[in-house]
Amino acid sequence: MLIAHAKDDWDIPHTHSDILFDAFLEPLLPKVDMPEQPLSLTTEQWSDLARQQKHRSLKRKAIVETLVVPKFGTVRRVRSGRSVTLVKTLVGGHNHIGEQEGLQDVIARDFELL
Repeated sequence: MLIAHAKDDWDIPHTHSDILFDAFLEPLLPKVDMPEQPLSLTTEQWSDLARQQKHRSLKRKAIVETLVVPKFGTVRRVRSGRSVTLVKTLVGGHNHIGEQEGLQDVIARDFELL
């Protein structure tokens, strides 16, 4: 799965791509038991919640590879289960993301077209 988006896209906010990427990632991460009444938690319950969140964060860091490419953008890859790549270029716009130099290289590498 490839998700490509440009940060300068004014038609669709690039944050929508982050939400989609996170949706693909969600089944691979441990659950966090969010309480219905978080303000009524005991100290022990808060500690347990913090441990769950830390465990989830560490798992995410372990399965998501992030590469920041100067003057291009960011590439995030998940190679656990279904392969998902999120490419967020600095420029490209909604109708021109495929023309962004370098994006074709990511596609060729991830889909073994070279």
